[in-house]
Amino acid sequence: MLIGDNKGDIYAHPDKSMLMGNIGEDPWFGKPLLNSNGTDLYDVNDGKQYVVSYFTVPKTGWKLVGIMEVDIGEMIIPIKNKVLVIGLVSAIITLVLGYALSLIVTRPVEKIMGVIHTISKGNMGVRVEIDSKDEFKILGDKFNEMLGEIEDLLDERNIHVQELVKKNQEIKLQNEEIRTYSEKSEAMNQELAELLHDIRKNYLSTVKALANSIEANDEYTRGHCERVRNISMEIVKAMGLDPNEANNLEFASVFHDIGKIGIPTEILNKESRLTFEEYENVKSHPRIGFDILAGVDFLNASREIIYQYHERVDGRGYPRGLKGAEINLSAKILAVADAYDAMTSARPYRKVLLTIGEAVTQLQEAKGVQFDNQVVDVLVEILDQECIAIDILSLENTAG
Repeated sequence: MLIGDNKGDIYAHPDKSMLMGNIGEDPWFGKPLLNSNGTDLYDVNDGKQYVVSYFTVPKTGWKLVGIMEVDIGEMIIPIKNKVLVIGLVSAIITLVLGYALSLIVTRPVEKIMGVIHTISKGNMGVRVEIDSKDEFKILGDKFNEMLGEIEDLLDERNIHVQELVKKNQEIKLQNEEIRTYSEKSEAMNQELAELLHDIRKNYLSTVKALANSIEANDEYTRGHCERVRNISMEIVKAMGLDPNEANNLEFASVFHDIGKIGIPTEILNKESRLTFEEYENVKSHPRIGFDILAGVDFLNASREIIYQYHERVDGRGYPRGLKGAEINLSAKILAVADAYDAMTSARPYRKVLLTIGEAVTQLQEAKGVQFDNQVVDVLVEILDQECIAIDILSLENTAG
């Protein structure tokens, strides 16, 4: 215990040598100097720890300071010992309880895992047996119920698999029958196709022979149909028409004059101008040709081309007065090909053939009136590409 003022001068001390000394510069005296009272723990220069309690005397301002040396390590040894004992006891209790709980928990789990292992080998008849009356008993019962449901589902699946196998066998037999029928049908279709080809070939040969017989009676038009066919096919190729349309136009080109079989020969070969009645008779040949080819399905489109090839784009043609887009494009091509060959070939009414140039001039003059603009332009371009000099009058087409 010491008494000093607020400057650190000592007025009372158990150690007489400290009287009238000054401790104001000691680090531990800082808080007592600044504060009125309190208690703190300090490490003093001698390496020891001290508890310092201080109080300021009213009115005088003196500091009444009590210093007591303490050994913290020695004080907490009993506490440490108690903590160690408690920790050891707790650890032992924990181990004992853990072991007991592990026995309670792991045994049911091991039983369940053992059943699962047995099931994995294909034995679905096993079940879990748990003797306890806790949650694991409930878990085991539910697990057994699940196994029962799975077993029922597997039995149902096996029944369905057997049914599917049976159905597959039936389908396999049906497929074999279908394959047999298909092979027979394919053979029959092949025979029918060959027969149809022969019928078509024979029919075309008959009709073509009929067409040739008509030309044979007319020395001026002999070879005309074949030349018109060739010209039409060149135009089709240049315009890029669909192969099916090209095929229909080819037949129409060959048969386009077949209707003239119904026109008297004296009218066809008449060299002078036809009378009105005679011309009306000639104008009926597209309809006659249309009727002659009736009843042959694959010539239906060709029949319509033959029926239209004497129509004009201005609507003044025959037999129905069609115009513009009402006229089939193939019929427009046949009209130009027929006119070009007629102009460059001998006719009863014209003994002198037109030159290529003269024929082209007449076709171009009739563009948009009698003939389709595009078709005429394509034919002229074809003639140019064939290196035919259309402006040399001495060149004449003597074909046919």
